[in-house]
Formats: sequence, C-alpha cells, structure tokens
Amino acid sequence: MADEVRGTLCADIAKLTEELVTVKLQRALDESDKEALRQRLRASTEKQRQLAVRMTELEVQLSERDETGAETEEAIAGAFREVMQLQEKKVRELEAALAEAQQGGRARVGMLHGVVGFTRAASRTKSLWGLG
Repeated sequence: MADEVRGTLCADIAKLTEELVTVKLQRALDESDKEALRQRLRASTEKQRQLAVRMTELEVQLSERDETGAETEEAIAGAFREVMQLQEKKVRELEAALAEAQQGGRARVGMLHGVVGFTRAASRTKSLWGLG
C-alpha cells in the first residue's frame, strides 16, 4: 500500500509538475507578448509624437505663408494703387496739355487767318497799284 501511495503521489507530483511547467511556459509567453506590446506602444507613441510635431511645424509654415501671402497681396495692391495714381496724374497732365494745345492752336489759327488775310489784302493792294 505504501508503494501504491507512493506511486499515486509520484503520479500526482508528475502531473502537477507538468501543469506547473505548462503554466510557467504560458506565463513566460504572456510576459513576452506583454513586452512586445509595450514596445509597440512605445513606438506608436513616439510616432504619434513625431507626427504631432510635424503637423505643428506645417501649421506654422502655413500660417507664415498666409501672412506672407497677405503681405504680398497688400504690397501688390499698394503698387497697383500707386501705378493707377501715376497713370491718372499722367492722363490729367495730357488732358491739360491737350487743352492748352487746343487753345494755343486756336490762337495760332487766328493768327494764321490774320496773316493770310493780311497777305491776301496786301496782294490785292499790290494788284490794285499794279505791283503784283
């Protein structure tokens, strides 16, 4: 009977040892999986952080370009306004010069009519006196 008990105990111990080995092996696998998941989480967190930094950099660049674009548009509008004012001034000057030329031209035309009239009158006088 002692041999039977001993045999049963040995079988129980062997069975429990086998279960213990299986549990330890399973626990080791779980720890390994857990560590792999931790590493993946760290890598994912780092990647997310880098992505957030990059997004922030791009947002800053976009903001700067928008500001630069607004400044550029403002400068272009100012230059356009200045050119338009210069053109309007030139048009006014040309209109004044044209008006002056037209008034001076009328005076010249009047003077020419006077000269022509005088010349014609002189021609008639010369012909009347038999000089021409």
